[in-house]
Amino acid sequence: MNQLYMKKHDNNSDGTTKSSAKSRMKSRTKSGMKSRTKSGMKNRMKSGTKSRMKSETKQCSEEIKKKKSSNKCLKSSNVLLEDIKMTRKKDELGTIKSKESKGGETNFNKSTKHRDILLKSMKSDHFKFSRRGFILSFTGNLEDFYNLGEQPLGKGTYGCVYKATDKLLKIQRAVKVVSKKKLKNIPRFRQEIDIMKNLDHPNVVKLLETFEDNEHIYLVMELCTGGELFDKIVKKGSFVEIYASFIMKQVYSVLNYLHIRNICHRDIKPENFLFYDKSTESLIKVIDFGLASYFSDINSEMKTKAGTPYYVAPQVLTGCYDYKCDLWSAGVLLYILLCGYPPFYGESDHEILSMVKKGKFNFKGKEWSNITDEAKDLIKRCLTMDPMKRISASDALKHQWFRKKKCFFNLDVKMDIHVLENIKNYALLLKFQKLAMTIIAQQSNDYDLQQLKAAFLHLDEEGKGNITKQQLKRGLESSGLKLPPNFDVLLDQIDSDGSGKIDYTEFLAAALDRRHLSKKLIYCAFRVFDVDNDGEITTAELAHILYNGNKKGSITQKDVNRVKNMIREVDRNNDGKIDFYEFSEMMKLKY
Repeated sequence: MNQLYMKKHDNNSDGTTKSSAKSRMKSRTKSGMKSRTKSGMKNRMKSGTKSRMKSETKQCSEEIKKKKSSNKCLKSSNVLLEDIKMTRKKDELGTIKSKESKGGETNFNKSTKHRDILLKSMKSDHFKFSRRGFILSFTGNLEDFYNLGEQPLGKGTYGCVYKATDKLLKIQRAVKVVSKKKLKNIPRFRQEIDIMKNLDHPNVVKLLETFEDNEHIYLVMELCTGGELFDKIVKKGSFVEIYASFIMKQVYSVLNYLHIRNICHRDIKPENFLFYDKSTESLIKVIDFGLASYFSDINSEMKTKAGTPYYVAPQVLTGCYDYKCDLWSAGVLLYILLCGYPPFYGESDHEILSMVKKGKFNFKGKEWSNITDEAKDLIKRCLTMDPMKRISASDALKHQWFRKKKCFFNLDVKMDIHVLENIKNYALLLKFQKLAMTIIAQQSNDYDLQQLKAAFLHLDEEGKGNITKQQLKRGLESSGLKLPPNFDVLLDQIDSDGSGKIDYTEFLAAALDRRHLSKKLIYCAFRVFDVDNDGEITTAELAHILYNGNKKGSITQKDVNRVKNMIREVDRNNDGKIDFYEFSEMMKLKY
């Protein structure tokens, strides 16, 4: 398992020096001790020697290179991910031909005089859809669509992660490559994908699509280029409190979001957080859900022993624990951020785990002399032995340390008039246009969304990963914007999944400035709808996108009729299908 660099310090009470621990972690013994050095950490193997780690990573790389360039559909017996599968053909944007309009002007550019009529009909016709259906699973050859890098970026719970470039759009992604032969726990892997499909949070890496061939399964995700939080700890040693609070507010926010949804991560550690980019204000994103698990309620217990020695909670070692094991790990992480070494350590994993079971730690080192009492108090509340008394993620976000140490999220964020106008106009879009804008928001990289992302995090006062309509209204009004009298009706249209709250992607879809959409982003959305990549969106494909994420069962005739109406509204030549020309015209979004 990956371990952590330790900073030199005075002797502790048990006679083990932090200095010797640092030296020990920088080398690998013949007995198979895991490397604690920066270079060793990047292999992310849970066991074995350094040579074995290099060998398996090299083997994973060679397996990718040996793949044939065929694009044949797999038999259903080989399909592991989904009951409904699609074969994705090669992208051929150049073959998409513009259709001549036979039906005259379409009705998707609504004039101002029609808005009152539309608003009256909105209450009875609230279009709802699940975003799960936008994350499609394909059978076929991934390398027909992406160029994979030769060297892996790292290794997760189930496989190597590579940098990949979309051959047509030149967009860079991260791809986790999982060998079917090595996949021993298929239900666990299914659960990882299912969990990622259900997540929508600024601090969670986005899963965009999956592929499967005869030998591998591929998870295509957004690419984070800023490096591991672990590497930054190794480089810096420790952090000032204001920056530590910036990091930890994100950690507690994502834990609160997961726990509200009855998901326990079970492997919170700095290696599992990546900086989105190299900027000083970059957000972090949790990247690995290989050990994550659902729990039924706050009192339900888990028994599988999972985690990493330095960060694992004592109850996990006994095989009977709850979701608050994540808070223990967060407490360890906060401790490390402030001083540069972990609260529990020893000469071996056995000694480390023995220290964890005792749960004794201190703030005696000179590194702690300038650390505030509020920070120490939050650590104590996380590293409380009794899980019932251990602080929750929700309460951690309300802790006085965050109020005293005003981190970047506490800065005043103003939204301009364009955000308000975009939200007002989004409510008046056709259903198909709303779908497209949601996919564009989901597929866009964070570089294009910096201001909106900052605004959402500012509005999300409780760190739940979503905002209420009242929070959005207060945010707009505090920015000096005057809201129209019908604004509550407009806000109802933003809540596309009917959850009663405005999720991250819902906010982005509504607030995005649609006047400056690039052809690349528009085609990115078109390609999601065009499941078989033949250059046209059919009724069947749109129905699959809309209802693939639902768990209610088969598609009804009412569903089919709704889809047909959506296509009819933007179908310029009345052939019952939408090509890229028609789709592009739809996305001009004139008001």
